[in-house]
Amino acid sequence: MTVIGIDLCTSEGSVSLVKEGEPLGVSMWNQSRKHAERVFVEIERLLEKSGIGKEDVNLAVVTSGPGSFTGVRLSVTVGKSLKVLGLDVKAVSTLQLVGFGILKMGLPVVSLFPGRRNRYYTLIRERIGDSTEVLDLSEEELFSILKELSEYRVVYKGTVPETIKNNFKTLYETTPLSLIAALLPFEAPQLLKSLHFYYVRDHDAKPSCKGL
Repeated sequence: MTVIGIDLCTSEGSVSLVKEGEPLGVSMWNQSRKHAERVFVEIERLLEKSGIGKEDVNLAVVTSGPGSFTGVRLSVTVGKSLKVLGLDVKAVSTLQLVGFGILKMGLPVVSLFPGRRNRYYTLIRERIGDSTEVLDLSEEELFSILKELSEYRVVYKGTVPETIKNNFKTLYETTPLSLIAALLPFEAPQLLKSLHFYYVRDHDAKPSCKGL
């Protein structure tokens, strides 16, 4: 099975290609305004470089939030476009991917992603597949929760306050989210969901669809 992973929910856009659980290539760029114009170009480059034809791709896994409103919308729209072309497409929450490697090691994780207005999307898990709710916390609320979870690793994407970094076990998620997403069908298929937006908070301009 050959899988394409796509993440456009953060400023760090990326696409990845995996075959039979082995990565074939990753492309990353840190220009959120360039996501729309680069994503299909990078997919084409990965396929060509890996010698994989479009007809040989079995599945696409796209991240679908939480994240920036524009990025989430674009990531899911790309997924819908691929579905129209006949490709099987699944979605996964960005927070399920942040800290996934630590969970595989058997360590509990608090996954963090900054939202707007100094708030933080938070997912607390002890093991892969835990059924948990995404929390939308202020910095004060986040700090209070982390004090009760001192044995957890705090894994984040984006920017978190120095008070969090200095007082808890924090790690920046360096693995491209698209690569983790592309590996999920082989490592944790139960995390794959149907394709739709995973907003946590209502956007100022559009009602949200909540879920994880």
